[in-house]
Amino acid sequence: MMNKLFLKLFALILLESIFLFSLKLMAYVYVPYTDCWSCNQRIQFQQQPIAPWPYANRLAYTPWYQWYGVQNFQNYYYPAAWYGPGFNSNTYPGNGPIYAAKPNIYIQAPDKTKIELKLNFNSQANLLVAVPIYGKQGWAIESQDGKVQVGQVSYDYLYYDYRLQENDLQSESGFCGDREEMIQRMIEILDKRNYQHNEIEDFLENAYAKLPRQSQLCVFPQTDKELNSQLSFEFNHKKFSLERLLFIIAPQDMELIPKLKRFSIVPEKNFDIPKSKKTDFVIREWGLGFLQGH
Repeated sequence: MMNKLFLKLFALILLESIFLFSLKLMAYVYVPYTDCWSCNQRIQFQQQPIAPWPYANRLAYTPWYQWYGVQNFQNYYYPAAWYGPGFNSNTYPGNGPIYAAKPNIYIQAPDKTKIELKLNFNSQANLLVAVPIYGKQGWAIESQDGKVQVGQVSYDYLYYDYRLQENDLQSESGFCGDREEMIQRMIEILDKRNYQHNEIEDFLENAYAKLPRQSQLCVFPQTDKELNSQLSFEFNHKKFSLERLLFIIAPQDMELIPKLKRFSIVPEKNFDIPKSKKTDFVIREWGLGFLQGH
């Protein structure tokens, strides 16, 4: 009788040990992200669970750069790699202290209009990525139903990222406020510059994904006048007018950013929205720019 009780007790202890060991093992099972390559960069000894059991089977580990910006950006792991209050310059090729994130290019033209568009970077700016693929001669596209056609594939817009210098950019005019207020101010500028509804909706989605939830931000709008010195557009139609806006974002607490020649103080005056021409042939671009972190 005693032997049976002893065997049952031993079996229960063994099962409990196996169960606890399984839980511990589950807590160190790495479940990779499916949409964020940078999240999966990690050092083995930093593999620390970020949630207790029973969520162990959904755990991921903190990446090696977790201490450099996770407290500043609500979207630290996606869609970009941050360093302090700005972008991680080691992640992106080039030397410019400004990262232009997702400038979108929209084409407004009659259907079947064939367009050749080339981006001319100066020596201080460089292309990072482009969709659709950007060849040696640039993009060769055709307008169709308000979209751009490349071969048999239709795109809502042309997209690219690039790095640029602060030279020739304006830092005197802009506006400061909280995240929600800044987004609304930027939308107001886009609307007054005759950006279309779908273009503004795309901007809104992108802004909410990328703008940090800091208490106060400053925005320095750049137009084609300022951007042309580092990146100019070359296209094969004289009828087209060009509308470009790059909103450079900085924390209002300028002590958080490197001492740049520009963007080191809050804007001194409000941004005056330049007039826009209405025409049937328009190339419109919007983008967000972030300063290099430190």
